[in-house]
Amino acid sequence: MVTQLTRNIDRECKDLNGGIETIYLLPYIKYSRSQMTIENQKLVAFPGSNIYKVYANGSSFTETSETEGGAVSFSQSFNVDVPKTEEANQVYTLVKQKYRAIYKDFNGNWRMLGLFNGLDATYTNSTGTEIGDFSGYKVTFEGKEDRQAIYMNGITEGMTPTEIENFIFQGGANYNFQGGNNYILN
Repeated sequence: MVTQLTRNIDRECKDLNGGIETIYLLPYIKYSRSQMTIENQKLVAFPGSNIYKVYANGSSFTETSETEGGAVSFSQSFNVDVPKTEEANQVYTLVKQKYRAIYKDFNGNWRMLGLFNGLDATYTNSTGTEIGDFSGYKVTFEGKEDRQAIYMNGITEGMTPTEIENFIFQGGANYNFQGGNNYILN
């Protein structure tokens, strides 16, 4: 862990775009720290886990450092807007357990949130008052960690190898398919 500044903080010469491009959620499973490998501020090894891709609009991440009695902690807040209220949506299940979140921002940075303690979710569901207003779910994930949100090289095989494809059929039946198999449903 870095305890002091060891180099200049230079001005970047690239686009500094705001916003989040891709979001993944992982159910929080308590792993021992020896099961995860972190080099500097980058996660390089992580146990395999089911991972769920989330389509969202207007997502944002904020991290605030706090010092109490000499101990530093980081409060993480991650907001996700999931458009369209519908019966088959499973957003309500997010409040029933803790999650980890992985996101890729528009600058190509991958980060994992809630690595050691997980994130708790709350949500609101609204229709807005005007035709152009947002209609859907606003989900907030919050947690507190003893390290900043950890950087990653992305979703790589061996780190989180199982991406679940979630299919919701016309009748509201929900199926998860794994392994890339073809299925014929009558």
